[in-house]
Amino acid sequence: MRSLLIACEFSLIAATVALEIGGRMERAREAQLRLVRLAEHLNQDGATIRITDEVERMSPVSRA
Repeated sequence: MRSLLIACEFSLIAATVALEIGGRMERAREAQLRLVRLAEHLNQDGATIRITDEVERMSPVSRA
């Protein structure tokens, strides 16, 4: 189950980037919010590497 959630996390990162490139900023924000919620769930035990903060830092969605 954890492997599937991590795969989903990476899929949301890719979706966020693709939506940003395509200029679909509202959808990119939605994907990023889902990513944050999923990352919080995955990192409750502290065992999963958290990359959400780094994605948010680099994302134009966060600066909009």
